[in-house]
Amino acid sequence: QTQLSNIQNAQADLVKKQTSLNTSIDQRIKTFSNLKPLTTKLLNALIVSGAEPLNIQTAKTITRKIFGKRATPIQTPADPNQPIPNTTSVSQLSYTNQVAHFSALTELLSNISQYQPNETELKTTQLQTYITQLETANTNVTQATTNASNTRIIRNNQLYAPQTGIIDIAYNIKSYIKSLYGPSSKQYKQISGIKFTRKKE
Repeated sequence: QTQLSNIQNAQADLVKKQTSLNTSIDQRIKTFSNLKPLTTKLLNALIVSGAEPLNIQTAKTITRKIFGKRATPIQTPADPNQPIPNTTSVSQLSYTNQVAHFSALTELLSNISQYQPNETELKTTQLQTYITQLETANTNVTQATTNASNTRIIRNNQLYAPQTGIIDIAYNIKSYIKSLYGPSSKQYKQISGIKFTRKKE
């Protein structure tokens, strides 16, 4: 009865933690959804600000990293029999990398005197607020993932741990009833059809 209560509580806790994780993932997607459109607006605002060409070029480079694009596209050989040349991936689209690149872009803009947009969402002070929101959303997912993973380990140990998990104990109980009353007994037949499945490795 104690083990049954423990596993029921562990399963309920896992459902709760998994729900929290799903909510955190949804919120992160929502928070990051404006990152690329906002980056495009920032680049365009910088281009028309009268900033130095070198600053604009640097901003374009950072923008390409946020979008995971190359400065020049991969050239496909004219001869289809020729192998495509090996290239290094430029995709740095993990959430952590996206925050880092956007932070770099914000830092660049804050140091360009010509960048003085009228729109509130494009001002560097507002961008810093958005960066905090991005970091928080990403951290929440990381923490929720850890919580769900640790809770799953606890639940799985109560189910599948050798000798002490309820699966092994259930098999031991069935064997005990079988030895006590016999394989043809009514007592054993009451429980013999109850299925318990061990976790596959």
